[in-house]
Amino acid sequence: MIEVKNIKPNSTADKLGLEADDRILAVNDKEIKDYIDYNNAVADFQFKLKVKKQNGNIIEYEVERKYEEFIPWWEENWQLGVPSWHQGKVDYDTWRGASYGVDRLRGMVNFMKSEDWSQRMPEMKEYIELIDRTRDLKFAEVFPEMKDIFR
Repeated sequence: MIEVKNIKPNSTADKLGLEADDRILAVNDKEIKDYIDYNNAVADFQFKLKVKKQNGNIIEYEVERKYEEFIPWWEENWQLGVPSWHQGKVDYDTWRGASYGVDRLRGMVNFMKSEDWSQRMPEMKEYIELIDRTRDLKFAEVFPEMKDIFR
């Protein structure tokens, strides 16, 4: 269990109604012992959060976040998402529908949420091994942060 210390305005915690001194008991039904447990558990796009409120009530929240939090910022700062070859040539509406615009991001997020892709991990491992052999590469060296993904 960890105690909530403060809440950042417009954060997921703020939108859920969490308050300082609430206690996070579990994420996806796994007990949270410390902040390391918590950070690892909430790395998922969707998760279930079990919280003990200050009044003693225990509430479970279904949380879907990350990309949805990023989209409003990206829309406000849309010019930062325009590639150099289009800078000064597109307006906001054109950017939204462009292959690099926010509509594309929303489409990718919907695709990711459409099913559990973990069942395809063996196929991905096979594909990466084929690419490694074909191109004389080593995935684990190119992406060291992901080297343990297929163990």
